[in-house]
Amino acid sequence: MQMVDTSFVDGLEAGSSGSEILTFADGMVPSEYLQFATLDVEESFDPRACINGITNAKRALHLRLENLAIALGGEHVKICGKSNFPDLLGFVGRCGVVAPRVLSRLNKVRVEVEHRYYIPRHDQVEDFIDVVALFLSATDRLISEFPTSIDFYLEEIELGGLSLKSVCISMKPRSGVIQVRTSLVECDVQKLKMEAEAELLRLEVAAENGEVIGSDDLLYENPLNQAFRNVARKYRVESDVSYHAAKDNL
Repeated sequence: MQMVDTSFVDGLEAGSSGSEILTFADGMVPSEYLQFATLDVEESFDPRACINGITNAKRALHLRLENLAIALGGEHVKICGKSNFPDLLGFVGRCGVVAPRVLSRLNKVRVEVEHRYYIPRHDQVEDFIDVVALFLSATDRLISEFPTSIDFYLEEIELGGLSLKSVCISMKPRSGVIQVRTSLVECDVQKLKMEAEAELLRLEVAAENGEVIGSDDLLYENPLNQAFRNVARKYRVESDVSYHAAKDNL
């Protein structure tokens, strides 16, 4: 597995971020299968209820894992659809989703029930349901607020709030591709200050003469801030890099 180098954000502060609500094909949702499992063990202690409870709890877990894999780009690497439980669990775990080892142990109980006709104890089923419920709760926010972008910046207050370096990391749900955009002002700070002072004088003279300076020059109430930004444009270098995270985490 290839890990994404994150050293480019060292020393930077996190700024704004974005998220998106994930939607999937119509049908059952994990919480409904979990509710079925809970009803199974609440209604009876007999083998039928225990087996149904395990089966429904496993469906809730498997569906949540598949939804997460889809969101992380699993469709592009054929990890979704017909993939078995260990493949899904391993993929989302390598992508950074917390997937505790107890889930693998629980799956062994499910395998015993479905393929070796094992009848689970009532307390085993309750434990299985409780762990699945905790996993769904822990990952609910990834479904309702899937992180799509985050900005990092190096704030230079003495430069009128101008950030000399900024990084935007983004990923469109289902794409499996992480985009990293960096912006760096390659200029000596003292030189930048001197040019900003000259630019400030230009802006003040232009404003006194009623000249139209530029559409975005009027966006900032502080003229000094605008002067720094105008000068920084000449020295700003931007780059875009894409990481095929889904493929790297097979």
